[in-house]
Amino acid sequence: MKNKLVLLILLIFGLSGNISVAAPQVTEKISHETQVKFKPIYLDVPKTWKVATKANKTQYIISYFSSDDDFILGLVEQNSEDKTIDSSKSPTASTYTLNSITYHYYPYVGVTKGGALYWIDNGVYFNMDSHKLTKETMLKLAKTIKQ
Repeated sequence: MKNKLVLLILLIFGLSGNISVAAPQVTEKISHETQVKFKPIYLDVPKTWKVATKANKTQYIISYFSSDDDFILGLVEQNSEDKTIDSSKSPTASTYTLNSITYHYYPYVGVTKGGALYWIDNGVYFNMDSHKLTKETMLKLAKTIKQ
């Protein structure tokens, strides 16, 4: 399990070898770390998936695994105070507005699946990362979040 957590952290921070993604420009106007002001928010996933949550003062890192412990996706949640997401400068990024929420998707280059999805909803900044799921599946899962 410790190895999987290390893998998750590496995946989240984009240190995953041959796969690359142009990350969005996220601007943050606050100069100090703030306490997370909400409880972890979970995706509505198949019952066979396993969930692991890691928390620190500023964020939650939620990892989703298949029933055979294969990593499926990671979700980082932080306060969104004074954060904005600008995907306009990335030639590979695409944006989708669903139910008045704008999702910013960045595909991994050179592979058919996988990418990063960023959005802000109800005071929470979300960063979803998967090497296994398609953009459509990631958007579908993101819409299942209920606050």
